[in-house]
Amino acid sequence: MNKLVFFLLLLPQLFWGQAISFEVGAVSSSYYYKNSQNEKLTTLDPGRSTGVALMGYKSLGRPIDARSLKFGLRYQQLNAQGYAVDVPLNYQTQFLSLSGAYEINPYTIYVNEYCANCVKIRVITSLGGEVAKILSGTQKVGNRETYNLADEAEFNGVLFGPVGAVGFEVDLFNSTTMLLNYNYTYFFNSHSTPERLHFGRGMLSLGIKSAL
Repeated sequence: MNKLVFFLLLLPQLFWGQAISFEVGAVSSSYYYKNSQNEKLTTLDPGRSTGVALMGYKSLGRPIDARSLKFGLRYQQLNAQGYAVDVPLNYQTQFLSLSGAYEINPYTIYVNEYCANCVKIRVITSLGGEVAKILSGTQKVGNRETYNLADEAEFNGVLFGPVGAVGFEVDLFNSTTMLLNYNYTYFFNSHSTPERLHFGRGMLSLGIKSAL
């Protein structure tokens, strides 16, 4: 909880540039694990691996240019559940990441095509990268044994990978817009031997963006 408070205290530092945004998201994560014998772990169910994310961004670029650079912080949970034979496994992890992307507005939908200042829906696509580090994490085996994942080498390495996203911006009022985004990241891991663990993360988020 203290680390989450620290993240929230950092958000004001992001708020300079041409626009600021804050988003809340639902995360679906997948663990890609191979042991020292190069055997894949197949006991986890990606469909049940859900978590939450909180994001704060600043955007650099004029809306008239239909493109901008976007930088921000993300707090996210990368969780997993599954079974080893009949024993339930539960992974709960929290990561803090720095994300950056180049975004463009390839198409705009005008609710009233004869009114340039009326409500518009902008399609937004972006491509960038993300670097993440674990804050805390636990692995629960059955209903008794619990392990601290932050102490495990395959979890406490630096995660890094590309981010691709697509979404919509919908005008609300003044210079404020509503955001609806989906992005996907495949995280590589600086720790690669003898055990290898990579992560896939899909996220659907809703947020607010305000021009400065």
